[in-house]
Amino acid sequence: MIDFFKTNIGKEEIKATQTVLKSGNLTLGIQNLNFEKFFLNKIMQSKKHNLDACAVSSCTSALLISLRAVGVRENDEVIIPTLSFAADASVVMQICAKPVFCDSISQENWNIDAKDIEKKITKKTKAIIIVHFAGFPCDIKSIKKISKYYKIPVIEDSCHALFSKYKNYYVGIDFDLSTFSFYGNKNLTTGEGGMIIGKKKYINRIKNLRSHGIIRDFKVNKFYPGYEINEYGYNFRMTEMQAALGVAQLKKIDSFNEKRRQLYKFYIKEIHEANLNITLPFQEFNNEKFSYHIFPILLPEKFVKKRKRVIQKLFNMGIATSIHYIPIHKFKAYTKFKCSLKVVDSFCDRIITLPLYPSLKKSEIKYIINSLKKVLKFNRA
Repeated sequence: MIDFFKTNIGKEEIKATQTVLKSGNLTLGIQNLNFEKFFLNKIMQSKKHNLDACAVSSCTSALLISLRAVGVRENDEVIIPTLSFAADASVVMQICAKPVFCDSISQENWNIDAKDIEKKITKKTKAIIIVHFAGFPCDIKSIKKISKYYKIPVIEDSCHALFSKYKNYYVGIDFDLSTFSFYGNKNLTTGEGGMIIGKKKYINRIKNLRSHGIIRDFKVNKFYPGYEINEYGYNFRMTEMQAALGVAQLKKIDSFNEKRRQLYKFYIKEIHEANLNITLPFQEFNNEKFSYHIFPILLPEKFVKKRKRVIQKLFNMGIATSIHYIPIHKFKAYTKFKCSLKVVDSFCDRIITLPLYPSLKKSEIKYIINSLKKVLKFNRA
C-alpha cells in the first residue's frame, strides 16, 4: 500500500525526546525556548525584524490565540478562504465572531483572491486569514496594500508553506502574525504542535494567553508562587518532548523540502509523459524554493460526479489519496453563512490529492500515475 503520507522520524529525533524524558523537565522549559529561537532565526535568515516566536500546542490553538491577540471579539467579522482546512473557520466561531468566506483566484491558482477580500470588507471586519495553498505564496503585495489601506490585521495560516520563499525570503514575516502546524503530515512534525511568528507586541500577549493568562511578578521574589491574571487564557503549551523533536526536525527541514521539490517535479514529468487530461494548479510558479507540502490535481470536468469512484479504484490498486479541500462553506456547520463562490464552486468536486512525502519513491510515483491513467480511461464518460 502506498500511504498518503509518512512521517520522517530518525534516530536524532528519538534521542532528543529520550533526553528530555530522562531529564524530568517535560513542560514549557529550555526546549521550548530553543525551538522558538532556532525557528525564528531560520525564518528571518539573520535579518533584523521586530519579530518574536511562540510555540503552542497546535496550529488551531495558534490561530485562535492570534485572533484574540489582534482584538477580534464577539460579532466581529473575519475574512477567510473557503478552500482551506476547517480550523480557519472553527477558531472564528469559537470567539463568537463571523467567518466571511472568500473565493480562490482561478482553477490554476487556488489561493485566496485579493479582489474578493476587498469586496467583502465591512465595518465589522477585524481580521483577515490567508492560506498559502500547497506552499505557493498568496498575492502578498496586493493583500499588504489592502491591510494597510483598511487598517485590518492579517494572520497568515502558513501550515503548507514551511520555508517557502517569496521574493527571496521566507513566507511568514510579511504580516502581523503567521501560524505554522507541526501535525504528523506536515513538512516538519512534532506529532501535534504549532508556532506563531509575529510582532513582539502581539507575541508578548500570546505568551501569556497560552498559559492561562498567568503573569508572574519575579521582581518580588523569583521563588514566590503567587501570580496575577488580567484576562482569561488557555492551556495551549507545547511539551518539552515536542519542542525537542521540533529542533531535531528543524535541522533536517531543508533536505526534506528539497526531496519534496524533486518528487514534485518528477510527478509533473510523469503526468506530461502519460498525457493525462488533468489540471495541475500553481504551474505559473517557476521559482523552486517552495515547501511542496501536497500534490493536488483536478480531474477532468466529466468526472465531477465520479470522484468517489476514482478514489475507491485507486485505493483498490493500493494507493491512498485525500481531498484538499472540501470548501468550508459547504459543510453543514457553516451553511447559515450562505455564499456563492463562483471559482471554487466550479472545480472543488474534482479535487484529489496524491501522495507526496520525502520517502516516497519515484517507482511509486510511476505506479500512481499509471494507475490513475488506467482509472481515468476506464471510467471516462
